[in-house]
Amino acid sequence: IFVIADLLVRPDMRGEGIGKTILKSADSKKSMRILSLGHKDAVVEKLTIDGGYLTGGNGAGAYVTAGTLQNCEIMNCSENHWGGVSGCGVYATGRDALVLGCDIHDNYASMGQGMGLGLANYAVARNCLIRDNRCTSDARHAAYINQYGTLENCTVTRNDCWNDAAVGTDTGNNNYMQVVANCVVWGNTGNTPLAASSSVIGEGWTIKGDIRRVT
Repeated sequence: IFVIADLLVRPDMRGEGIGKTILKSADSKKSMRILSLGHKDAVVEKLTIDGGYLTGGNGAGAYVTAGTLQNCEIMNCSENHWGGVSGCGVYATGRDALVLGCDIHDNYASMGQGMGLGLANYAVARNCLIRDNRCTSDARHAAYINQYGTLENCTVTRNDCWNDAAVGTDTGNNNYMQVVANCVVWGNTGNTPLAASSSVIGEGWTIKGDIRRVT
């Protein structure tokens, strides 16, 4: 199934299951986001988002400003842009944006932050698996959390983070409060030996529960 969806009104989208209902661009070389979700009561669930590609902007696979993206697979999305892109697979921003129970994997970023997932402005990701994403030396982090975003009950594993941490955030403004709660960060590659880099762990960060890097 080849669909580009913009759900800015209420209609929900419920697939028949991961790998059965697939949202995919018909032209993998064209800069195009697969899904935009922007209604606080809308739900997208039980489907695969495959192969979004952007040369600018956030969220090649899914861009969520409101509503719930749940029990979905987001894979093979990529971004190639000189600048501060975030959330190659999924980018969620806003108080009404929720990413729940998603498998975010095999996405690729050559620039920016958050190869798999980007969160900002009170957006929440919960019970997600962020795995097997990769980047070049000009990109960083499998999950990038900014401006009051929350990563909760998630596993971040087997990501190739090149020379940085698997989970990162922007602490340029210490009034922001990013939260990582009850997460496991395990088995990622990168030159930084911590779950979050030294520039991340400090004022403006709250770490709850069990966040660890196991080797």
